[in-house]
Amino acid sequence: MPNPWGEFSNTILRFANGAIIDLRISLDEPARAILARFGIDGSFGIVTACNPDGVMQPSVVNRQRAAALEQELEERGIPWVPIDACSPDGSHCEASVILTRPRDEVIALARRYSQLAIFWFDGADAWIVPVLANHPPLRLPAQ
Repeated sequence: MPNPWGEFSNTILRFANGAIIDLRISLDEPARAILARFGIDGSFGIVTACNPDGVMQPSVVNRQRAAALEQELEERGIPWVPIDACSPDGSHCEASVILTRPRDEVIALARRYSQLAIFWFDGADAWIVPVLANHPPLRLPAQ
């Protein structure tokens, strides 16, 4: 079966400290060690506010949307870790956040920001989980 998620499945996660997790390969011990340095263990989600409905926006609009998401999380007292979700060549990145919240809560947040999908880590595997997109969930790495 072809991968309906296209380039989403080729995402590279970039942390502010320079650490990288490549979602094109299975989450290995070095990737888990990176997450542990940020206090992330078990399940978590990644959501962005950029490019609502999958429609590219000017960078100024994406920065405003990312700032609004971060402000909402701060106001609600929800801890988050900043991350950029990027194409492998780095030509496209979206400011995103890691949330150690229940999956349904992460999906609801993504829906408020008109996102097609979230990345979800169930403690063992990484997934692309639909929010507004009409595709099935995809376990990563994509085959």
